[in-house]
Amino acid sequence: MSSVNADPAREGDDVHYFLATSKIAKHRESPSILSDVLILPPASYPFFPLETLIDFRSLCVVSVEKLVTKRLTLRGVLGAEDIRRCEDIAARAQILDNRHKRLLRLR
Repeated sequence: MSSVNADPAREGDDVHYFLATSKIAKHRESPSILSDVLILPPASYPFFPLETLIDFRSLCVVSVEKLVTKRLTLRGVLGAEDIRRCEDIAARAQILDNRHKRLLRLR
């Protein structure tokens, strides 16, 4: 599976991303969505010091230009194994729209 965001985004590109949160208690109360998320243990990465959930139920898309105006700073990159796990979960996500899976080259 090839990642659509494998290379750094450039001016004129759209960035595709999924939301991450360390507030995961409410997600654990809904076991039906657990197959559509990835939970990383605390301190898996310096930029995720707390247990962190990545939610693959909804794809977000924003232009590089908008991220620049919002002063986005890159905090780090997931390792290859976790990227593969993310792609696998997104490809199987029950709630993620199929057109988004195609856009990400997961179908």
